[in-house]
Amino acid sequence: MLTHELKTPLSTIYMRLDEEGKNAQAIKKSISEMNTVIDRCVQANKVQDQKLQVQSDPVDLMLLIDDVVTSAPSPERIEVQSSAQHRLQTDRQLLGIVLSNLVENACKYSAKDSRIDIAVEDLGSQVQLTFKNTTGRAGWPSETRIFEKYYRGSGAQGQAGTGLGLFLVQSLVASLGGRIAYQPTATQVCFVLTLPKSNAGAL
Repeated sequence: MLTHELKTPLSTIYMRLDEEGKNAQAIKKSISEMNTVIDRCVQANKVQDQKLQVQSDPVDLMLLIDDVVTSAPSPERIEVQSSAQHRLQTDRQLLGIVLSNLVENACKYSAKDSRIDIAVEDLGSQVQLTFKNTTGRAGWPSETRIFEKYYRGSGAQGQAGTGLGLFLVQSLVASLGGRIAYQPTATQVCFVLTLPKSNAGAL
């Protein structure tokens, strides 16, 4: 109910804004960010209350990644490397949320105009995705706290955010029967996502 009460007036404002002008575009961008915050809060509550319903859908992983990259803030900076198509049996919507959060983080916190790499590798019964970007901000995220709910590293100061994105990623990945690891190098932020090709038996 609260979600409806918040999002309905935002949608009304969005629809009535004139398409022209910098102010209108800035307001629309802010409304979209507010909707994202609301959605993440709802998703976090579902995770915490164990109310997630995990589906089992046939998923073309490369097509899903392409959809996520196309919708990213800086798609021209993203390079995807894979030697094959990868077909999974998993929850398409939840996996889409995971990928969108990881790509959005890379775009938001990477050095300006730097490249973002996504590598996809077949591991037999699993598939592994590696997300790498060069950070453009001082203050690396804490390796022990990065997946905590509401945690934001010092490098996130000045950027809009809720501190829910990576908490959601870790929780949703676990629901899909996979795992996510933060493996920074001396020069890059790196997340390694490992997923089963079939989520049978996942929560």
